Amino acid sequence: MPQLSASSLRIRPGVFAQLQAKIDARQREGLTILPLHIGDTCVPPPKEAALGAITFSDAEAYRYGPTAGLPLLRDAIVRRLARAHGRTGVDAAAEVHVGVGGTHAFFTAARAVLGEGDEVILATPYWPLAPGVFAAAGARTVEANLSTVSLREGAVDIRARLLEKLTPQTRAVYFGSPNNPDGKLWSEAELAAFVAFAEEHDLWLFADEVYADIVYQGRYVPTATLPGALARTITIHSLSKSHALAGYRIGYVVAPAEVVAQARRVSIHAGFNVPVVLQKAAAAALDHGDAWSVAARETYRAARHATMDRLEAHRLPFVTGEGGTYHFLDCSTLVGSGGLTELLARALDAGVLLAPGDAFGADYGSWARLCFTSAPIAEVLDGIDRIASLR
Repeated sequence: MPQLSASSLRIRPGVFAQLQAKIDARQREGLTILPLHIGDTCVPPPKEAALGAITFSDAEAYRYGPTAGLPLLRDAIVRRLARAHGRTGVDAAAEVHVGVGGTHAFFTAARAVLGEGDEVILATPYWPLAPGVFAAAGARTVEANLSTVSLREGAVDIRARLLEKLTPQTRAVYFGSPNNPDGKLWSEAELAAFVAFAEEHDLWLFADEVYADIVYQGRYVPTATLPGALARTITIHSLSKSHALAGYRIGYVVAPAEVVAQARRVSIHAGFNVPVVLQKAAAAALDHGDAWSVAARETYRAARHATMDRLEAHRLPFVTGEGGTYHFLDCSTLVGSGGLTELLARALDAGVLLAPGDAFGADYGSWARLCFTSAPIAEVLDGIDRIASLR
C-alpha cells in the first residue's frame, strides 16, 4: 500500500479510541451511561432556532448555497458581537468566516496561515481537537503549561512560559478564554501578555473564545480588541456552545480580511458551503436568543455550584475557573497501577464517562474533565457520587 501522509499520522486517535470497544459492548448490554465526557448541554436551544420556526424554500433546503455564507448570518454575527460583547467595527462581508461548526472554521483559518514545518505553541490544558487541527494544517505543536497552573497558584508568568517554547519555526500561539477544560478566563492584563508576546515575535494568535457567553465571574474581554491584537488575532466562536446548537454544526471565525479570504478558499475545497437552512436558523438564534442566553447561563451557574459542592463533599480535588461548563478533576488519588485508562474503564463500568486528562495536555495524565451541563443536574450529581465510589 502507498504511504499515508505524515500530517495525518500526526493526528491523534479520538479521545475515547482505547475505550470505544468497551463503551459499545456495555451499551449493547443495556447499560445507561452518563455522558459527562462531552461538552454538550441538556438545555434546549432557543425556540426561534427550531427548524419549524424558520421560513425556507425547497431550493434553500436542497440546492447549493453561497460559499462565503449567507449575508443574513454574517450580519447577525456582527450585531451579536457588538451587542453581547462590545466588539464593534467588524466587517461582516470581509472579516467573518462561517464554517460547518467551529472546528471546520478553525481548521480553514489554520490552513490559511500555517504550513508544513511551522510550529504552534499550545497553552495547556487545551481543547483536545486543537493539536489535530494544526497537524492537519501541516504544523507541529508544542505545549506551554499555563491556565491550570494559574488557577492553582494564583498567577503564571505567561511571557516566560511561552518564551521557553519559542523556536525559529514558531508561527502562532493558541489559547482559550474561557478555557476548555479548566474554565480559566484570562484577564485583560493577562491577554495583553499574550498579545505583547505575539507582537514581539510576529506571531498569529488563535483565541478560542467559544465559551464567551458562559462567564460567571469577571468580565470576558475579546482578545482582538486589545491594542496591537486586531491584525494578528483569529477568534473562534461556536453556536454549539453559545446557543446549544451542536447538531446544526455552525461556527465561525473573526479574523483579518486576508485570513478570511484564504480560509474561504480552503473551505470551498473542504465543505463547499454550510447548509443554508441551518444558517438561517443560526441567524434567528443570534438575533432573538439573548434572553435565552441569560437563562441558560443561570441554569449552568446553578449546576456549577451544585457540582462544586458535591465534589468538595467527596473531597475530590478539582479546578474550576470563571467560565465554561467543566470541572477539571485531579484524579491522582483514584488512579491505580493501571493508570488513567483503567480508571476511566472502572468509571464506565459504573455508568459514567469522563474525558481523559492526557487529551488536554501531556502534563495531565492523572486528570479528567467532567461536563456539568451535559445531563440534568440530578444525573450529574449521581455521576459524581459514582466517581467518588471508585476509591
